[in-house]
Amino acid sequence: MQGATYLGNGLILARTNWDGHVVVPGYNVDVAVGIVRDGIHEPWTTRLVQELLRPGETYVNVGANFGYFTCLGARIVGSGGKVVSVEANPHVFSILMKTILWAGIVDRVTAYNRAAYLHSGAEFDFTFDYQYIGGGHIRHDVEASAVQTGTPFWSPEALPHLLEADGRWNPARGLLNFFKVQSLALDDITAGMTADLIHCDVEQAEPFVLVGARNLISRSPRCKIIFEWSGYAYDHGNEDYKAAVRDMWDLLVKENFVVRYLKPMLHDNGAIEVSAPLTFEELLTSPHGDYVAVRKGQDPWG
Repeated sequence: MQGATYLGNGLILARTNWDGHVVVPGYNVDVAVGIVRDGIHEPWTTRLVQELLRPGETYVNVGANFGYFTCLGARIVGSGGKVVSVEANPHVFSILMKTILWAGIVDRVTAYNRAAYLHSGAEFDFTFDYQYIGGGHIRHDVEASAVQTGTPFWSPEALPHLLEADGRWNPARGLLNFFKVQSLALDDITAGMTADLIHCDVEQAEPFVLVGARNLISRSPRCKIIFEWSGYAYDHGNEDYKAAVRDMWDLLVKENFVVRYLKPMLHDNGAIEVSAPLTFEELLTSPHGDYVAVRKGQDPWG
């Protein structure tokens, strides 16, 4: 049964409907809402992780946010398994650390405050809105001239940044905040390891993350991958991004993966639904959402 406890300093300890514990900030209105109100976040992806991961396995969670999936994975793999949790935003990472402790999973989780990428040691400018903190991302060229708003949270003082000239609230407007973060490649922190499930949700940076994990993927014969994808992002991406997408696809083909779209729904019996295997051309025009890659011969839907 889910429930919530106020911890002070704007933080809430939420109990999920799979009997985990996640610390979230009360100011957040994207990731935290489902966790606190419903005890679950992205039910279809939650179910997919539950179906793909087993006790004693290794789960790599990139874009861990407040730790919802890190906690879910850690509960599934148990004390005999391992979780690698990577979160770039230091404002989020400080809450992720609390989740790891409150959830009682510090014995099996190794957490990194870094931006997973093609290689380690680069420095990136990130932008985010505290209210929609799940959408934090590398600062785009079009945002280069933007200035940080004076107040980070919704308040009377922040309204001029959120309202149109006629006083109408525009939910698409945000309160920009910036930070710098160092990159790391998953291959540099997983030497000698194998992964059973790699789960990436990093706002269109997934191709860079997965190509930066090529060696990990290659030496992990049972590896499955969940990644966020958007054909729209590809259409509007720069050449570096499009090249990384092609490199990601080439890696998946070389490693004998098939890619399917996870439909954002659950059937009445709790079952998920995935698409038929996608071609590269089909992927490029596919909607925003989560996708799952599994090797041929290990495809539970094949």
